[in-house]
Amino acid sequence: NRALWYHYEAIGETFISIEIARNLGVEIPPVLEEKLLKSVEIFINGFEDQSTLDKWESKEHNSIYKPGEQKFNNTLASLRWANSWFYIFQYRYPQHPASNKLKSYLKGAKDSLVTDGMVGLGLGCIYEVANQNR
Repeated sequence: NRALWYHYEAIGETFISIEIARNLGVEIPPVLEEKLLKSVEIFINGFEDQSTLDKWESKEHNSIYKPGEQKFNNTLASLRWANSWFYIFQYRYPQHPASNKLKSYLKGAKDSLVTDGMVGLGLGCIYEVANQNR
């Protein structure tokens, strides 16, 4: 019942790590990027319909399996941990369908821009400004 949360957090860690690597001049393999985009799609699908995670959750590894049920916030705007990836994703992949979905889920979420407990500050504000100044 925590698969969506762990998936979300792993995406956050991966996006932050890739941004650090990019800034150090490390080339990101296209296959890794493809997998990361797929993981974002899985997250969005799981957020919109938690039963899409049942095929993984049914393994019950350190959790309690309840079909179609995940312990996760009902709004993305309230998340204050590992949320910077929402804004990094929108900046890096503005044409991806998930970018528009994230934008709609985060509409008016000003606190989410400036707070991310995983990295100590919200990188959302930096990426949001960069996105608006394209």
